[in-house]
Amino acid sequence: MDEARLDTPAAIDEHLTQALTRADRARYGVRFVLCDRDNRVRVHCPVDELPPFSDGEGPRATVAAFATSLTGEPADGGVLVVLTRPGSGAVSASDRAWFHATYDICRVAGVRVLGVYLVTPADLRQILLDDAL
Repeated sequence: MDEARLDTPAAIDEHLTQALTRADRARYGVRFVLCDRDNRVRVHCPVDELPPFSDGEGPRATVAAFATSLTGEPADGGVLVVLTRPGSGAVSASDRAWFHATYDICRVAGVRVLGVYLVTPADLRQILLDDAL
């Protein structure tokens, strides 16, 4: 099991750089990195070849499925959501839908969000609130 501790943006960048292959970075997908209360990685849950969603319902349902798996943790599990796709690192409408779904669903479920990241073949970046407006 990977014992990486995702407690800083630099640690997250390093972990994703090591964990994602070039092929991972070039396919449409989302990866839920489930962490314990100390932000140690417990498991990567990749969902590959997702179509871009035109509304927030697809992302909301997918995020909810993974967020509920963390509500049974002894305390304070966290999730890092990683969007992968070909193309540029510019934030798209679909990326914004994933960002909002992640924070909305996890807030209600009581799950800590370690971040929402966009990873393409040439770029790795955290999606911030300013990007998602």
